[in-house]
Amino acid sequence: MENVARIIITIFFIGLIAIAIIFFGVFGLVPLEKVGKVGKQPENGEYVEPPSGENPENGVAPGSPEGGTNASSSQENPPAAGGNGQASQPPAGGEGGGQTPPVTEPNQPEPYVPPVKIVRLDVPPGSPDAPQQSPPLVESQIPKTAIRLVLKDANFHPPSFLVKKGQEITLAIESGDNRTHVFMFKDPSLSAIAVGIGPKEIRAITFTPPAAGEFWFYCNVPGHEDVGESGKMVVID
Repeated sequence: MENVARIIITIFFIGLIAIAIIFFGVFGLVPLEKVGKVGKQPENGEYVEPPSGENPENGVAPGSPEGGTNASSSQENPPAAGGNGQASQPPAGGEGGGQTPPVTEPNQPEPYVPPVKIVRLDVPPGSPDAPQQSPPLVESQIPKTAIRLVLKDANFHPPSFLVKKGQEITLAIESGDNRTHVFMFKDPSLSAIAVGIGPKEIRAITFTPPAAGEFWFYCNVPGHEDVGESGKMVVID
C-alpha cells in the first residue's frame, strides 16, 4: 500500500511540474502583445489578424465611444463635398436648375426732360427767368415730339417749321458739321431763346410761342447768317 501511495504522490507532483512548465512556456516565453493574438486563434490553428485600428491591449478601436472619442459626430453628418472637398452648392436657377437669371439691359442715358417753371421770353438769354438750353444730348435722349433743326452746308434743315399758338414746343438744334453755331430769334419777344452748340453737338430748348405770326431765326456767329444760316418759325392760331 505504501508503494502505491508513493506512486500516486509521485505522479501528482510530476503533473504539477508539467502544468507549471506549460504555464511558464505560454505566458513567460510569448510576448504580452502576442497574448491577444494567441487568444484569437481559431480551432484550426490559423492566426487571425485583429481589425485595423484595434488596440491590442484592450481590444477597443481608437475613436470608439469606449475609447473616449466621439466618432459618431463625424459619421452622422458628413459634409457634402465636391471634387475639391468644399461643400457643394445648389445649381443656379432654383431647385430644378431650369431657370436663368434675368438679363438686364445696359444703362441708357435718361431722356431730356425740360424744367417746369414760369419763364419769360423777352429777357436776355441765359438770365434766371429765361428758358435754359439742355446739356449736350445723344440721339436716344431727344424727345420724340421735338422739332429738329440741323445746321450744315451753311443752311438750316428744314429752313422753316409750323407750330400752334399756345402750344409748348421743344427745339433740338444740331450742328451737322464741324463748326460752332448759336441759334437765336430776331424778334425781341423771343430774345431769351438762344442755343449754343459745338461741332457735332445737339442741345435742346423748350418754350411756348407768345403769339401768332412769322418769327425769323438765324445763327448768331459772325458771318454765318450772311452765307444763308437763317429760317423762320410760323405760328398759327
